[in-house]
Amino acid sequence: MERGKPEKKAEYWSILRSEINQLMRMIEDILDLSRLEVGKYKRASFSLVDFNLLADQVVAAHAPLAQEAGLDLVFIPGENLPKVSGEQNQLARVLTNLLSNAIRYTPAGTVQVKTFTDYRGLCVEVKDTGIGIDPDDLPHLYDRFYRGKAVSQSKIIGSGLGLAIVKEIVELHDGQIQVESAVGQGTTFRVWLPAPQVEVLSGWGVDIISRR
Repeated sequence: MERGKPEKKAEYWSILRSEINQLMRMIEDILDLSRLEVGKYKRASFSLVDFNLLADQVVAAHAPLAQEAGLDLVFIPGENLPKVSGEQNQLARVLTNLLSNAIRYTPAGTVQVKTFTDYRGLCVEVKDTGIGIDPDDLPHLYDRFYRGKAVSQSKIIGSGLGLAIVKEIVELHDGQIQVESAVGQGTTFRVWLPAPQVEVLSGWGVDIISRR
């Protein structure tokens, strides 16, 4: 700012603001992971959460970002969803991370959020028509600071912590996360959460499906 050309100050401020925001997001992600590890988010703080209402709020918050990217953002709420037991802010963080990733890695097309129930519980699905995930990257999706080769070589900004946080929160809620992806065709993440009055199978974990 001191040495640059005066007419470039607006551009310099924009770059500086972007870098500061990226640094703040990384710090917040690291702090969140630390809180999850030390068990700050205890089950005692859980309450019954209306996931359709939560999803509607998260989707609405991301609508301007999707519009700016020229994407269609669609929310399809399930009918008669049972409430889930959880920490509302952390469940919102799960959907926020998945949805922001979907928008960031989708150059054109549609990002869809859908809720429904099946024999595994309540499911929230985030589906995009984006760049997809290389099969070699799938085993490392939830590794901290890991970013796929194609993403690392692109101009897309990220810390590689978003999905690690998602996995930690899902496990805290005794949930299951699944990803299905095809390079150049898009990616679908599904998160299942235990819900009352829904028969839930035991043995939650991480399921990865790759379609070439």
